[in-house]
Parts: sequence; structure tokens; C-alpha cells
Amino acid sequence: KENNMSRVTAEQLKEATMKFAENFDMIDWAYSYTMNPKYIRGNLVLISEIGTCGTAACLAGNTCLIAGDKLVREAESGDVCALTEDGEIINVEDRATELLGNPEDSWSMFRTSWWPDEYKDAYINSESSVERAEIACKVVDHFMGGQHD
Repeated sequence: KENNMSRVTAEQLKEATMKFAENFDMIDWAYSYTMNPKYIRGNLVLISEIGTCGTAACLAGNTCLIAGDKLVREAESGDVCALTEDGEIINVEDRATELLGNPEDSWSMFRTSWWPDEYKDAYINSESSVERAEIACKVVDHFMGGQHD
């Protein structure tokens, strides 16, 4: 399927990351702080939609949310996936890579353990979610070559 219409830019990703910086967390992917999970389509748990209070999404999760996808977790395996507007269920990292235009090493961007040491160390030693979000924005620039609209 063609997804050129829903392509996400580095600037959009950084803007969304900073908009919800108070909850930004690259360790707990698509974690929702709600105590009442909402099941959709059998055993899929709806995790978050952009703008919902109390959610933390990694760079991959934010990319999918910007494109209008919902994030879901398969209840038994715990796998996080994107549920597209077309009803497709796709691994969150694969979907984010596609939406970002398949940048080289995009999977490395989604995993702090694969970041260059300067960013990884800064993230580990950061003292707030906002500081972590700012570091993540630098990582977006690093991996996407400072792509701007």
C-alpha cells in the first residue's frame, strides 16, 4: 500500500516529542498510565492516541501517532504494534520506519542502547523527562540528517 500521504518528517516528530515531553520515555514503549485497559479487536489493548493524558511513547510510537495510527499491545505477547487507519496491525518500529521514509539506521534511532555514546550517556544521566525529550530530538537530527520541511 502507498503511504506517501502520511509520511512523517523529522520536524513533526520533534515537535510531537516536545509537546508531550513531560511524559517522554524511551525505556517504556507506549506505556499508558491508565489502570483500565481498553480492549479492541479481541486481545489487543488500546494503549494511546496522540494528545491523551498520561502516555509515554518512544520516537517510533510518536511517529505512528502523528500519522493517525493507534498504538496497541497484544495482550498475551506484550508486542507493541501500530493499528493503521486501514485496520492493518504492523510492528511499531517497522511502521515508524516506513512513515519516516525509511531513513538509514532508523531502528537504531528507536533504541537508546544503539544511540551514539554521547546521546546514550546524556539520556542515561538526564534528570527529567523534558531533558530526555530534548536529547531524543537531537538523536532524530543525527539519524535523519537534520531533515527539515
